[in-house]
Amino acid sequence: MATAENRKFLLEMLQYCARQELKNPICFVTKCHIPNEVLTELSLLKSRGLNIIVYISYSGLCENLERGINRTHVRQNFRRIADVGIPLIHYWRPIIAENATLEIMREVHDYVSRYAECSVATGLKLPIDIAGNIAEPPEFVHSISSTKTDSVWPKAALQNIATLFRQKPEFPVFFTTIAPYHSFCELMI
Repeated sequence: MATAENRKFLLEMLQYCARQELKNPICFVTKCHIPNEVLTELSLLKSRGLNIIVYISYSGLCENLERGINRTHVRQNFRRIADVGIPLIHYWRPIIAENATLEIMREVHDYVSRYAECSVATGLKLPIDIAGNIAEPPEFVHSISSTKTDSVWPKAALQNIATLFRQKPEFPVFFTTIAPYHSFCELMI
């Protein structure tokens, strides 16, 4: 969505998929404004049977930390996409102090839960050989997943996800592999 060329390519690809009567779900990720003409075309393609899912990256970071990303436009995307009936998934990485506080996470969670089907939260994924060489602050959780990558999370962010889930269990929040898994499940209870 960032450039006219990207939008043109996306729509051409989706139109091709519709002509081929592709039934597989097609998902694309953005954190940029979705222009009206693109939203209109997405809605038309959906009405023609294309199974479109939009994945919106929204972290709650202010614009000086996410340069070039207009937070207002990203938030408006949620409502606008939901209004045309296209399934929507929220994606976020609450991994730095500016977006891992309970206050910011609650604000993001409360907003997106009105429009999205669910949230998917991930830590910082690093190859094990790199992650093992990083001296991390003690407030981080380091876990090895089955994909041979390391998921690095602020402990507070994991606790906050558990708190938000307990407060609104009807809105699913999925997360990357966390080890030890049982200790995260204990947070969820």
